[in-house]
Amino acid sequence: MTTEAPKLPLGVHAGRTDLFEEFMRRPFGRHSPDLQSLLEYMRGAPIVGKHFLLMTRSNVEWMLARFTEGDPLGVERLPEIVFDNIDEAERYVFRLRWAALFGEEPPSRHSGEEPPSRHSGEGRNPLSNGPGASPAENLRDRAPGTNPSGTADPAVCAGFEGPELLAYADRQTL
Repeated sequence: MTTEAPKLPLGVHAGRTDLFEEFMRRPFGRHSPDLQSLLEYMRGAPIVGKHFLLMTRSNVEWMLARFTEGDPLGVERLPEIVFDNIDEAERYVFRLRWAALFGEEPPSRHSGEEPPSRHSGEGRNPLSNGPGASPAENLRDRAPGTNPSGTADPAVCAGFEGPELLAYADRQTL
């Protein structure tokens, strides 16, 4: 039995700047059917090389990271790119995935501009239960961790192991 590689949804291509702009306006919440299809396609891409957000301070700071090959799967931290605004962090990852998928930079009014080393803003964490919520109540507290060697460490991932950890990490990015 042969399985075909997933194909981009019909009508979704690099020229669909409306999809890019829709995500930039609203990275969380309901999306149009075409954008939702694109996000699902991006999430289904091979895990090795995929960028994701690693929470470095509970609901306050996220670092860009990338999965690397290995057994167990490795994690390459990119400490030069840190965010204190989850919306901006998600937009940044979306831009990276757009460029990887379509082979070109996404449309932007700031094309060619280098990202600052630290991104900030008045962001909100849509997965937080708000001020005063215990760490166990905030879903973002279960983001993937790493051990000192930089590989995924299930012991610090709130009970997620193996494929569950990877699936959780991928669901949390985008």
